Amino acid sequence: MNTTLDIAKLSALHAKHIFDWDEFHAAQYFYWRATPPTFTFTIDNVFPNTTLSAANASLVPLIDDILSVGFNISSTSLISASINDILFMNTDIGAFNQILGSRFWSDEVYNRFSSQIGDAYKELFDGGAQG
Repeated sequence: MNTTLDIAKLSALHAKHIFDWDEFHAAQYFYWRATPPTFTFTIDNVFPNTTLSAANASLVPLIDDILSVGFNISSTSLISASINDILFMNTDIGAFNQILGSRFWSDEVYNRFSSQIGDAYKELFDGGAQG
């Protein structure tokens, strides 16, 4: 993505799907990385006690919407792991800035104003936020 309008479009689309994974009790972390002149959106999901096929199927509506508006998905991967392995993954990552958007706004905002989430992210980046 190259513009903050792209950020707004994808953020609003993602906000529309934010509750899709609640039935799985999934944790989701999503990040915007701003490395001008491009922006990268990353989503990490953790689905406890769920099969890979069920987790993958639950992401299809979001992926289909992303593709339908002309964005590209550079990579996807699904990994099955035990919680003990996940807890000890390397978390000492450095050398980049990011905005962690995991429920950056309240559930009520996502429920009532999900279409405006995109505008909020656009404003953050237009104002100089370094994601």
